[in-house]
Amino acid sequence: LYDVAEGARDAKLPNVSFADVYARLSERIYQNIDNYDKPDHLNKTSGIFLDAFLDPLRFYAEGVLEQDVEKLQRVPEHWRLAFFAPKVRETLPVAQFYMGMTAHIEGDLAQVLADSGVDEEYYHDYTHKVGEEIRQTSEELAPALLPAGSHALSKLVLPLVNASIANERQASWDGSIEITAARKVGDLDKEFTVINQLESRASRQINAVRHMGYAATRVGRLLRVV
Repeated sequence: LYDVAEGARDAKLPNVSFADVYARLSERIYQNIDNYDKPDHLNKTSGIFLDAFLDPLRFYAEGVLEQDVEKLQRVPEHWRLAFFAPKVRETLPVAQFYMGMTAHIEGDLAQVLADSGVDEEYYHDYTHKVGEEIRQTSEELAPALLPAGSHALSKLVLPLVNASIANERQASWDGSIEITAARKVGDLDKEFTVINQLESRASRQINAVRHMGYAATRVGRLLRVV
Protein backbone atom coordinates (compact mmCIF):
# COMPACT_ATOMS: atom_id res chain seq x y z
CA LEU A 1 0.00 0.00 0.00
CA TYR A 2 2.84 2.41 0.68
CA ASP A 3 4.20 1.56 -2.78
CA VAL A 4 0.75 2.22 -4.24
CA ALA A 5 0.60 5.58 -2.47
CA GLU A 6 4.02 6.52 -3.81
CA GLY A 7 3.01 5.38 -7.29
CA ALA A 8 -0.15 7.50 -7.14
CA ARG A 9 1.95 10.56 -6.34
CA ASP A 10 4.50 9.79 -9.05
CA ALA A 11 1.76 9.27 -11.63
CA LYS A 12 -0.01 12.45 -10.47
CA LEU A 13 -3.33 10.65 -10.16
CA PRO A 14 -6.15 12.97 -9.06
CA ASN A 15 -6.56 11.38 -5.61
CA VAL A 16 -3.18 10.98 -3.92
CA SER A 17 -4.35 11.18 -0.29
CA PHE A 18 -6.52 8.10 0.26
CA ALA A 19 -3.82 5.47 -0.32
CA ASP A 20 -1.53 7.12 2.26
CA VAL A 21 -4.22 6.93 4.93
CA TYR A 22 -5.23 3.40 3.95
CA ALA A 23 -1.61 2.26 4.22
CA ARG A 24 -1.15 3.79 7.67
CA LEU A 25 -4.52 2.45 8.84
CA SER A 26 -3.67 -1.06 7.71
CA GLU A 27 -0.29 -0.86 9.41
CA ARG A 28 -1.90 0.31 12.66
CA ILE A 29 -4.50 -2.48 12.61
CA TYR A 30 -1.89 -5.18 12.11
CA GLN A 31 0.34 -3.73 14.80
CA ASN A 32 -2.61 -4.10 17.18
CA ILE A 33 -4.13 -7.30 15.79
CA ASP A 34 -3.61 -9.19 19.07
CA ASN A 35 -6.03 -6.75 20.72
CA TYR A 36 -8.91 -7.91 18.52
CA ASP A 37 -11.42 -10.46 19.76
CA LYS A 38 -11.68 -12.14 16.36
CA PRO A 39 -8.42 -11.58 14.47
CA ASP A 40 -9.29 -14.50 12.19
CA HIS A 41 -12.32 -12.57 10.93
CA LEU A 42 -10.11 -9.54 10.31
CA ASN A 43 -7.74 -11.72 8.30
CA LYS A 44 -10.64 -13.13 6.28
CA THR A 45 -11.79 -9.72 5.17
CA SER A 46 -8.52 -7.80 4.80
CA GLY A 47 -7.17 -9.43 1.64
CA ILE A 48 -10.50 -9.35 -0.18
CA PHE A 49 -11.02 -5.74 0.90
CA LEU A 50 -7.58 -4.70 -0.29
CA ASP A 51 -8.17 -6.26 -3.71
CA ALA A 52 -11.42 -4.29 -3.99
CA PHE A 53 -9.26 -1.15 -3.97
CA LEU A 54 -6.21 -2.39 -5.88
CA ASP A 55 -8.11 -3.98 -8.77
CA PRO A 56 -9.84 -0.75 -9.91
CA LEU A 57 -6.56 1.11 -9.51
CA ARG A 58 -4.78 -1.45 -11.70
CA PHE A 59 -7.55 -1.41 -14.31
CA TYR A 60 -7.34 2.38 -14.45
CA ALA A 61 -3.54 2.51 -14.69
CA GLU A 62 -3.36 -0.22 -17.34
CA GLY A 63 -6.29 1.27 -19.22
CA VAL A 64 -4.57 4.66 -19.44
CA LEU A 65 -1.13 3.30 -20.25
CA GLU A 66 -2.39 0.76 -22.79
CA GLN A 67 -5.24 2.96 -24.07
CA ASP A 68 -7.53 0.04 -23.27
CA VAL A 69 -11.11 1.29 -23.05
CA GLU A 70 -12.36 -2.11 -21.85
CA LYS A 71 -10.13 -1.96 -18.77
CA LEU A 72 -11.23 1.58 -18.02
CA GLN A 73 -14.85 0.45 -18.20
CA ARG A 74 -14.13 -2.20 -15.55
CA VAL A 75 -13.49 0.54 -12.97
CA PRO A 76 -16.68 0.84 -10.86
CA GLU A 77 -18.40 4.21 -10.88
CA HIS A 78 -17.72 4.93 -7.20
CA TRP A 79 -13.97 4.53 -7.75
CA ARG A 80 -14.01 6.63 -10.91
CA LEU A 81 -15.67 9.43 -8.97
CA ALA A 82 -13.49 9.16 -5.85
CA PHE A 83 -10.12 8.51 -7.36
CA PHE A 84 -9.92 9.40 -11.02
CA ALA A 85 -12.31 12.31 -11.74
CA PRO A 86 -10.12 15.32 -12.70
CA LYS A 87 -11.63 17.75 -10.18
CA VAL A 88 -10.63 15.43 -7.34
CA ARG A 89 -7.08 16.75 -7.79
CA GLU A 90 -8.23 20.21 -6.72
CA THR A 91 -10.06 19.19 -3.56
CA LEU A 92 -8.62 19.31 -0.06
CA PRO A 93 -6.72 16.17 1.01
CA VAL A 94 -9.29 15.55 3.75
CA ALA A 95 -12.00 15.47 1.07
CA GLN A 96 -9.91 13.02 -1.00
CA PHE A 97 -9.55 10.81 2.07
CA TYR A 98 -13.29 10.91 2.76
CA MET A 99 -14.20 10.19 -0.86
CA GLY A 100 -11.86 7.21 -0.88
CA MET A 101 -13.29 5.87 2.37
CA THR A 102 -16.85 6.29 1.08
CA ALA A 103 -16.04 4.47 -2.16
CA HIS A 104 -14.33 1.63 -0.33
CA ILE A 105 -16.85 1.28 2.49
CA GLU A 106 -20.19 1.83 0.80
CA GLY A 107 -19.15 0.65 -2.63
CA ASP A 108 -17.14 -2.43 -1.63
CA LEU A 109 -17.37 -3.46 2.02
CA ALA A 110 -20.81 -5.11 2.22
CA GLN A 111 -19.88 -7.58 -0.52
CA VAL A 112 -16.47 -8.18 1.08
CA LEU A 113 -18.05 -9.02 4.43
CA ALA A 114 -20.53 -11.36 2.78
CA ASP A 115 -17.82 -13.01 0.67
CA SER A 116 -15.57 -13.57 3.71
CA GLY A 117 -18.40 -15.11 5.73
CA VAL A 118 -17.81 -13.23 8.98
CA ASP A 119 -20.44 -13.63 11.70
CA GLU A 120 -21.99 -11.53 14.45
CA GLU A 121 -19.05 -12.24 16.76
CA TYR A 122 -16.99 -9.86 14.64
CA TYR A 123 -19.43 -6.97 15.10
CA HIS A 124 -17.75 -5.35 18.13
CA ASP A 125 -14.32 -5.51 16.52
CA TYR A 126 -15.79 -4.13 13.30
CA THR A 127 -17.74 -1.23 14.77
CA HIS A 128 -15.65 -0.22 17.77
CA LYS A 129 -12.05 -1.35 17.37
CA VAL A 130 -11.60 -0.79 13.64
CA GLY A 131 -13.66 2.39 13.94
CA GLU A 132 -11.30 3.65 16.62
CA GLU A 133 -8.30 2.81 14.44
CA ILE A 134 -9.81 4.92 11.63
CA ARG A 135 -10.38 7.85 13.99
CA GLN A 136 -6.87 7.71 15.43
CA THR A 137 -5.27 7.38 12.01
CA SER A 138 -7.14 10.39 10.64
CA GLU A 139 -6.11 12.47 13.66
CA GLU A 140 -2.50 11.31 13.38
CA LEU A 141 -2.41 12.34 9.71
CA ALA A 142 -4.45 15.53 10.18
CA PRO A 143 -1.48 17.81 9.34
CA ALA A 144 -1.28 16.16 5.92
CA LEU A 145 -5.06 16.08 5.37
CA LEU A 146 -5.89 19.66 6.29
CA PRO A 147 -4.37 23.03 5.31
CA ALA A 148 -1.44 24.30 7.36
CA GLY A 149 -2.46 26.20 10.45
CA SER A 150 -5.99 24.77 10.50
CA HIS A 151 -5.91 23.17 13.96
CA ALA A 152 -9.35 24.58 14.77
CA LEU A 153 -10.68 23.28 11.44
CA SER A 154 -9.39 19.78 12.15
CA LYS A 155 -11.27 19.75 15.44
CA LEU A 156 -14.46 20.55 13.54
CA VAL A 157 -14.02 18.61 10.30
CA LEU A 158 -12.47 15.32 11.38
CA PRO A 159 -15.17 14.42 13.94
CA LEU A 160 -17.82 15.01 11.26
CA VAL A 161 -15.93 12.93 8.71
CA ASN A 162 -15.35 10.09 11.17
CA ALA A 163 -18.99 10.11 12.28
CA SER A 164 -20.06 9.83 8.64
CA ILE A 165 -17.61 6.98 8.08
CA ALA A 166 -19.04 5.17 11.13
CA ASN A 167 -22.55 5.51 9.69
CA GLU A 168 -21.38 4.18 6.33
CA ARG A 169 -19.69 1.21 7.98
CA GLN A 170 -22.90 0.37 9.84
CA ALA A 171 -24.84 0.57 6.57
CA SER A 172 -22.33 -1.82 5.00
CA TRP A 173 -22.63 -4.25 7.89
CA ASP A 174 -26.42 -4.23 7.55
CA GLY A 175 -26.06 -4.61 3.80
CA SER A 176 -23.77 -7.63 4.21
CA ILE A 177 -26.40 -9.33 6.36
CA GLU A 178 -29.01 -8.74 3.65
CA ILE A 179 -26.67 -10.01 0.94
CA THR A 180 -25.86 -13.14 2.92
CA ALA A 181 -29.55 -13.81 3.56
CA ALA A 182 -30.35 -13.35 -0.13
CA ARG A 183 -27.58 -15.72 -1.16
CA LYS A 184 -28.82 -18.42 1.19
CA VAL A 185 -32.16 -18.54 -0.64
CA GLY A 186 -30.73 -17.86 -4.09
CA ASP A 187 -32.42 -14.46 -4.39
CA LEU A 188 -30.08 -12.77 -6.87
CA ASP A 189 -32.45 -9.86 -7.44
CA LYS A 190 -32.37 -8.98 -3.75
CA GLU A 191 -28.58 -9.32 -3.59
CA PHE A 192 -28.06 -7.03 -6.58
CA THR A 193 -30.61 -4.53 -5.23
CA VAL A 194 -28.69 -4.16 -1.97
CA ILE A 195 -25.36 -3.85 -3.80
CA ASN A 196 -26.73 -1.27 -6.23
CA GLN A 197 -28.30 0.76 -3.43
CA LEU A 198 -25.00 0.98 -1.56
CA GLU A 199 -23.05 1.79 -4.73
CA SER A 200 -25.54 4.49 -5.71
CA ARG A 201 -25.42 5.99 -2.22
CA ALA A 202 -21.61 6.00 -2.37
CA SER A 203 -21.63 7.76 -5.74
CA ARG A 204 -24.06 10.44 -4.56
CA GLN A 205 -22.03 11.09 -1.42
CA ILE A 206 -18.74 11.24 -3.32
CA ASN A 207 -20.19 13.70 -5.83
CA ALA A 208 -21.44 15.94 -3.02
CA VAL A 209 -18.10 15.87 -1.18
CA ARG A 210 -16.15 16.47 -4.39
CA HIS A 211 -18.21 19.53 -5.22
CA MET A 212 -17.88 20.92 -1.70
CA GLY A 213 -14.17 20.15 -1.51
CA TYR A 214 -13.54 21.74 -4.89
CA ALA A 215 -15.50 24.84 -3.91
CA ALA A 216 -13.60 25.10 -0.61
CA THR A 217 -10.30 24.93 -2.46
CA ARG A 218 -11.33 27.67 -4.88
CA VAL A 219 -12.53 29.92 -2.04
CA GLY A 220 -9.28 29.33 -0.17
CA ARG A 221 -7.26 30.37 -3.22
CA LEU A 222 -9.38 33.47 -3.67
CA LEU A 223 -8.91 34.50 -0.03
CA ARG A 224 -5.14 34.06 -0.33
CA VAL A 225 -5.12 36.30 -3.40
CA VAL A 226 -7.26 38.96 -1.69
